[in-house]
Parts: sequence; C-alpha cells; structure tokens
Amino acid sequence: MSTDDPYSEPTDEFKGTSEDELEQYAVGSGSTIRVLGMGGGGSNTINRLYREKIPGIDLIACNTDANHILRIKAKSKVLLGENLTKGQGAGGDPRIGEEAAHESEKDLLGKIKGAEIVFITAGLGGGTGTGSAYFAAKVAKEQGALTFGVVTLPFESEGRRRMRKAVWGLKKMIASCDCVIVIPNEKLLTVAPDLPVDNAFREADEVIVKAIRAITEILSYTRLINLDMRDLEEVVRNSGAAVIGIGYGTGDYGERVRYAVKDAIASPFLDLDLSSATGVLINISAADPTIDETNIATEEVKKLIADRAKIIMGTGIEKSLDSK
Repeated sequence: MSTDDPYSEPTDEFKGTSEDELEQYAVGSGSTIRVLGMGGGGSNTINRLYREKIPGIDLIACNTDANHILRIKAKSKVLLGENLTKGQGAGGDPRIGEEAAHESEKDLLGKIKGAEIVFITAGLGGGTGTGSAYFAAKVAKEQGALTFGVVTLPFESEGRRRMRKAVWGLKKMIASCDCVIVIPNEKLLTVAPDLPVDNAFREADEVIVKAIRAITEILSYTRLINLDMRDLEEVVRNSGAAVIGIGYGTGDYGERVRYAVKDAIASPFLDLDLSSATGVLINISAADPTIDETNIATEEVKKLIADRAKIIMGTGIEKSLDSK
C-alpha cells in the first residue's frame, strides 16, 4: 500500500506540466487546414469562403486564367501552367488543365506542405478544374495530409460532353483523395427548379461551403464536443466517395433535432441508401444544444446504417440559429 499523501503539494522532483507548457501544447494542437480552389468554379468557391470568414483555414486559388484569378479574394494564388497557357485558360480541355498542374507542381507543393487537412474543390466538366484538381489532391495525399475532394457535377443542360469530362475527373479524384464529397448540380433543380442560372451556381457554392465548414468546425477546440485528427482519420482515410445531407429543425428540445436529422436525410444531395455507409460524420449546431439532443441524433442515424459503420460527432454553439 502506498504511503504517499494524495493531497500533498508535488515535490520539486515532479511538479507535472506547467500552465505555460499546457498553453503551448493547446495553441499548437489546432489542425493546419488548407483549401485549394481549382479552376474557375473552385476559385469562385474560395471567394465565398473568404466572405464567410471561417476561422482556421488558409485559402488558395489556383487557375490557368490570369484575369479570373485576379478577381479572387484569397490568402495566396497560383497561376497554373504559366508557360503553357500564358494565363489565358485551358480552353475547356482537361488535358491542358492536367499539364498546367504538372508544370506548377512545385508551387502547389509549396502551398500544401505542412498541412494536416487539405480540401480540393472544383467544378468538374471544364478544363482547368477537371484536369488539375486530382493532381493537387495527389500532391496533398503524398505529403500525408488528410485529403478531401469537394466537387460539383454539371447540370444535364450543359451537355453530354461536359458530363463525360466531369465523370473522367471524378474518377481521378476518387483515386487521389481520401474522401470525395460529390454534389450533382442537377439535384438543385429538385429544390428550386425556377432558380436563375447564376443563383443556381451560388446555391451549389453554398453547399460546398457548408460541407467544408462542418468538417473544420468539428475539429475546433471551442466546440462543446470536439474531435481530434485521429477521430476524423478513422472515418475518412481512404473512404472513397461520400455524400452530404444538411438539415434544420425547429420546435421543443428533442423534437427539433429529430426534424433536423430527417431534413438532412431527405436532402436531395443524399441520394443514397445509408445502410451501405461505412462511416458517418455528424455535426450538430444550435444556440443551446443539449447532451440529450446529441444522443437523439446519434440514435436516429444508427437506425439507418449498418452496425459496423463508424460514427463520429461534434456539437457546438451557434447563437445565430436561435431556436433551430
């Protein structure tokens, strides 16, 4: 039996970890997150993220079109394939976008190196985004970063040729990323079929922004229930294609979270049988979330997925949601 007094002050031989040391660890524990917007569509998403002022992420716009990239708000920019395209774009040819990314590999590596998480976002179907996004993802993954692709597929009205290019790019992305969130623009028409074209693309951007925000927020130390990189890696690493559902609920405690889960599952972007899912990431935000509500959300999702599927969850306070 130990004769040590558990209530005595620590001796000089062992005083534990000081407050200053703990603060240093805490400051350094935030994940390094970079978001690369590839091509015109991806760079437009960077603009939206810049306006959202999401903390803790570095924004990087990458394009072959010098005029377009000049209009983008970002911490840093990469003019892809400067010698190849002379800043004039890829002309809708993914092979040019691919070659431009190869030419700018050192620049991409310089922007990615040291990141723990990298998001590669692009609108697939064009030239630069389709050809360069997978290459940037490949560079990120080779550096050991947890690599997410967040991409859109074209509207059917944009034609078969554009869709064929998009499918080619998507296959490349799935092979190069740990996880790819796919957002088919056509699904927007089920929500708001009368949207003007410009508004429809902005809506697609909004979904991308929400996906990136949800994943970055879940790692935030300011969350009530937060996760670390190892938790996230367990579900995401080499998981392949993914889908996203976004839902809102109002009402009494317990009731509102059930409505939110049902709304997320009914999301047009979640066109998938969840019983085949191998992992689920749940992010709950409310002005005043309760522990009971996080349990309800988990139980509601468990009803729809296989027993072997992994679930990770984060919960945080978002005062702007009021009663939602």
